[in-house]
Amino acid sequence: MELTFDDPAPDSVPDAFVIRPEGDHAQLSYIAFGSEPAMLKRVSCQTTLGGWDATRTYVQTLQRPTNSEMTAIFDADQAARSTTRAINWKVVDTEDEKRRVRTQVLLDAGKLQSADDFYHAAFIFQHGHKGSDYLKAHALAVIAAARGKPAATWIAAATLDRYLQAIGQPQIYGTQFSNRNDGWTQEPYQQSILPDALRKASRVPTLSEQEQQRLEYEKQAASAGGEVP
Repeated sequence: MELTFDDPAPDSVPDAFVIRPEGDHAQLSYIAFGSEPAMLKRVSCQTTLGGWDATRTYVQTLQRPTNSEMTAIFDADQAARSTTRAINWKVVDTEDEKRRVRTQVLLDAGKLQSADDFYHAAFIFQHGHKGSDYLKAHALAVIAAARGKPAATWIAAATLDRYLQAIGQPQIYGTQFSNRNDGWTQEPYQQSILPDALRKASRVPTLSEQEQQRLEYEKQAASAGGEVP
């Protein structure tokens, strides 16, 4: 439904609002701006309307529903990587591509709204193979954190590290490890650009904790005959 109101100001255009029903709620969009739509939900009113309190600050509470399909896509992504059996990465890569395509469709259609939606989508694109995938994943993680998902700070850091690696630059958080002929490493790694306080704020291990993690990978590789754990 579209509501249009004439604006009496000279040379102005009418104000137009669009209401789109979605299940038990609706989205209200103001066409003049590309602002985030307001979420409307039918509720029973227990109080009568009173006067406007000029001394009070009124804050809009946004209710963003979590997309169940996006949650299912994320769950499938994680399940493919948490099996105790040997992982067939060729199969997983094919399924990952399908998950990225479908997630992009949901993004383009404006179907992702909640912090969890963007958090889940960030993981899907982090498992891509191109710099653009990692950069998109980083942008999604930033939105998730901004919408109230503290855990998204880690994926925001990890996706930025992965993007930097993809474009031939050193990582800065230290979230990425790789196994080379001479053992496990985080190089190239520009450690000095960020203090440990910022890593901790981003839910990333400190430099000393990362070194312990690297040594643990070395230990596991040695016990496995040099294979990647």
